[in-house]
Amino acid sequence: MTHMLIAVTAMFLQQTCGSIARALPAVLAPLIIAELHANAAWVGIYFSLTAFAGLIGRRRLF
Repeated sequence: MTHMLIAVTAMFLQQTCGSIARALPAVLAPLIIAELHANAAWVGIYFSLTAFAGLIGRRRLF
């Protein structure tokens, strides 16, 4: 295998895992809420915090 193929495969796998990790809480939220007898508002707070962290992480320093 060439180094380029290894790098492309690694980037693809990283992007796939990141996309799954971003979408999975929304899919599993009803099950988690039912299991823990939690308030559904906590799911909204979680997504708000992750969106805020994404905004802070993408801002420019200069």
